[in-house]
Amino acid sequence: MIAGEGHLAAARHIVRFCATDSEFTHRAGSYLRDALSQDGAAVAITTAPHRRAVGNWLADAGVDVAAARSEGRYLDLDARETLARFTTGGRPDRRLFQREAGALVRAAGRAGRGVHAFGEMAALLWDDGDLGAALELERLWNELARTRPVSLCCAYAASSVAGHGRFLEFARMCQLHDEIASSPAPAPDPPGVSAVATASRSFTAGPVAPRDARVFVGKTLSAWGVTELANDAALVVTELATNAVVHARSGFTVMVIDRGDTIRVSVRDSVPLPLEPRGALTASPAHGLGVIAALAAGRWGAQPLGHSGKVIWAELAR
Repeated sequence: MIAGEGHLAAARHIVRFCATDSEFTHRAGSYLRDALSQDGAAVAITTAPHRRAVGNWLADAGVDVAAARSEGRYLDLDARETLARFTTGGRPDRRLFQREAGALVRAAGRAGRGVHAFGEMAALLWDDGDLGAALELERLWNELARTRPVSLCCAYAASSVAGHGRFLEFARMCQLHDEIASSPAPAPDPPGVSAVATASRSFTAGPVAPRDARVFVGKTLSAWGVTELANDAALVVTELATNAVVHARSGFTVMVIDRGDTIRVSVRDSVPLPLEPRGALTASPAHGLGVIAALAAGRWGAQPLGHSGKVIWAELAR
């Protein structure tokens, strides 16, 4: 990412996981208002209902939306229509994206203005089940931001991003962003719901990193009201984080997912899976992955991320 020009801070690619429409509106409105209040430009690329709600939120927050539009500092576009302009066969076309998104950022960023864009186009592809296309779109935004002064905040529904069979794609999606944030739902949904809440944080390799990861997981579960699993989850993340620091000698990212009936704890590091006879990690009893396997009652595993590393996860039943 390059530093943003104009009045805004350095460009960042942020992802938000929203539990409700009202949270989506607040996240989008706050992000766009920050740009407008700093003499920057704001671009909203959302679905029609969200488009109206965000405009109303900004007006209620004291933004002169009509004036911002007339000055070219506030652009609100329909996500489906915008997506259609640079997709072919349901997939983002790099040349078309650079043309369409590049023109949009240039128009908003006239006179050296920094640009904040808030969008849900990738989320629409994700919800349509085309996870690969969603990830490709996120990559294209990163590519564009290396040459244009734009910060982007993407929003996904918390209930859809970490569904069954989507964990690897979810991890890859998080890797494509500079900042990850979520908020817990007020109460867990019934068993079978794919995701109620998610939280993630990255840690630099070092002797205190496992402890910091343990504190992060404990605070997250406390905020979610899942205190009965705090000790087991703390032990799991300590083992996984220690493995990343001591054996992989790598920084790592911890992700916690509340699925209603289970809590999934995962650690991603930058070292690929070892080549073993069966192509999988083994759990030695009484320590390391053996402890994790016992606590998770067999619900644990590893996901290869090619040359970029691996994710090791464990699920704890409520």
